[in-house]
Amino acid sequence: MWRVVVSISVLLLLGLAAYWGISFWYGRSGIRPLDPPAIAQNAQFEWRHGWRSEPKWTAMLKRAFPLGSEVSALEDRLHREGFKLDAKRNTAEYEWGGQPCVYTLRVDWATTADRKIASVNGGYALACL
Repeated sequence: MWRVVVSISVLLLLGLAAYWGISFWYGRSGIRPLDPPAIAQNAQFEWRHGWRSEPKWTAMLKRAFPLGSEVSALEDRLHREGFKLDAKRNTAEYEWGGQPCVYTLRVDWATTADRKIASVNGGYALACL
């Protein structure tokens, strides 16, 4: 009986080590960045689970992309910084982190008929195992 318990324990530990090893490799392999984008490097958010509107992030975005400025400038910068853009929905997301938590910043914007920024808002999500 003792051998069975030890064998199961060893298998569980090996499985856990393999899981963490794969998770570490996955996080380091370039699939998902480990740091926030440059535009949010100095942000001090109060990370909580689930999607949230974030006034500090929105204020940072409004400074970087003033209302009335060209939408193309917003799209170009977010694309350069690694955000995944959905131009049809006027939204962009950036994920970073690894095990056990993944952070996501979101940018939503509205445009005028002549492709100027009418509004810009930021939100975030935190998901942990």
